Amino acid sequence: MYGRDPKGPLSILKSIWTGNTLLPLNMKGSVQSYLKKLKEMLEVATHKAKLTSDVQQGSYTKYYNRQKKHREFAPGDQVLVLIPDSTNKLYARWTGPVKVAKRVKPNSYYLQMAGGNLRLLHVNKIREYRARVQTVGVIYDIDD
Repeated sequence: MYGRDPKGPLSILKSIWTGNTLLPLNMKGSVQSYLKKLKEMLEVATHKAKLTSDVQQGSYTKYYNRQKKHREFAPGDQVLVLIPDSTNKLYARWTGPVKVAKRVKPNSYYLQMAGGNLRLLHVNKIREYRARVQTVGVIYDIDD
């Protein structure tokens, strides 16, 4: 920058340790005490960052799950599967019905697909299948 190489704290410490630069006479402490203090300050900062990160992650999780509905399927249930038709995610379609083979984790299921193969899918890509009821109304003509 401005025609010369910038010097950061590590390059200054290196030049002092190698003897290329003399220590300033107005230093308050030794290099070892400075490094020890720096290490302690970095540990405190790391601890505070970890606490803040945990709090923020909890609030993100709470915000994400605020309207989440718990869905659970039993083996043998019929479900619809969200399968992408193209590279555009807006063109995905619900296909099926397919059968649930088994539950792997609380949110993951093996599904028996149409070709006979098993496919592991997350519950976000599965929807309950409700078969349409085809009722036929019969009207009798009664003679008076």
